[in-house]
Amino acid sequence: MKVNNIFKSIQGEGKYVGEPCLFIRLSGCNLNCSFCDTDFDEEEEMDVEDVADAIRHSEVDTVVWTGGEPTLQIGEIVEVMKETLHFNHHLETNASGFMYNLKLFDYIAFSPKNEKDAKKIKRYTDIFRIKNFDVKVVTDGEELNTDLIRYSTMLMPLTTFDEDKDLVIKKKVWELCQLENKRYSPRLQIDLFGNKKGV
Repeated sequence: MKVNNIFKSIQGEGKYVGEPCLFIRLSGCNLNCSFCDTDFDEEEEMDVEDVADAIRHSEVDTVVWTGGEPTLQIGEIVEVMKETLHFNHHLETNASGFMYNLKLFDYIAFSPKNEKDAKKIKRYTDIFRIKNFDVKVVTDGEELNTDLIRYSTMLMPLTTFDEDKDLVIKKKVWELCQLENKRYSPRLQIDLFGNKKGV
């Protein structure tokens, strides 16, 4: 597997915010979003068994598969999951690729970047009766991804790493969530530590 980083931290975003997790950040992505703030290019080749061992020795119940775009390595992820069945496996995906085996995950955080993929998520979750998922849209509350809000279950404010600007964006997204009846997702790892992956 092409692994960028494996680290234990607290989930700072979405439905399971505050939960201790083992994050497995896989390298590589099929998109090149201008607003992406995640460093996922560096990689280390790891055997499936070594990744499974890291999970078994993590002392947490929940594994978060993230990236980059983890579904680029979905076959290998499924192999690891078969070795670690008693763990909760969560997936963070942009949903731009071919979606298969996703029903195996205990929770999926979809983060579409265009309307085509947002519509695909709706079809997929309906056809396969996926119950535990969210459609998380990153927005600045004015322009970025506002066409995707109607497909979302939660909105997450864009991070620019400019403290004053980010506070304005958070307030706009908060107000938008009230207006659109959507859940607000914080980014606690950014708010507390100013970095991309927590501590």
